[in-house]
Amino acid sequence: MTKQATTNDKSKRTQLQMYWEAHRQVSDVTNHFMDLVRAGDITGDELKRLIKSHPEVWSRFASWINKLPSVLNENIDWESV
Repeated sequence: MTKQATTNDKSKRTQLQMYWEAHRQVSDVTNHFMDLVRAGDITGDELKRLIKSHPEVWSRFASWINKLPSVLNENIDWESV
């Protein structure tokens, strides 16, 4: 498939298809964030940096900053958060 064909295919998408694509993209970011949290692979400071560099993507998780550990893989009981 050529680049032109791909561009034409995108222009033929319905509004509903575009809505669900955007919905999936938001969901993918949310799932990725929750995977990082569950694995203990993100700190509050890292989240602050992500929010500063890409607020349109990460600012919705700002309420997690104080709930995240300040050091990676800190033993924290996420059930109590």
